[in-house]
Amino acid sequence: EQSIAKSPGSDFTVNVQQFNANVDFNGLRFDETHSKFFSEKKEKLIENAMKGLLSQDRTQQMSIVAAVEQLQALRRLAASKTGINSFSLTDSFSSMIAKLVSWALSTGNDGVIYAAVDLLGALMH
Repeated sequence: EQSIAKSPGSDFTVNVQQFNANVDFNGLRFDETHSKFFSEKKEKLIENAMKGLLSQDRTQQMSIVAAVEQLQALRRLAASKTGINSFSLTDSFSSMIAKLVSWALSTGNDGVIYAAVDLLGALMH
């Protein structure tokens, strides 16, 4: 099983930037299907992407650009129904996002703070 954090031959931040460039800011458009087989597979992909973004504590070595990219990717995933469900039903996602947002707010960088508040807004929507 391959996640966004472990794509071969690429840097993690580059993968996140490519994801952000290819996914609408309002989230994934087709995150649900009426067919149970395909919807379960899409849900698993979204959950794995969230796990990949949150799995490792990168806050100590993360650049400002990487932090904004990661928060924006989480915001795009959180805009989907599956992303919201993963956040609300899984304590580990909630605590990892809380830790990341807390760190982001403590950076003092306007871009990182804006991306963190934007993520929280998407989660509350």
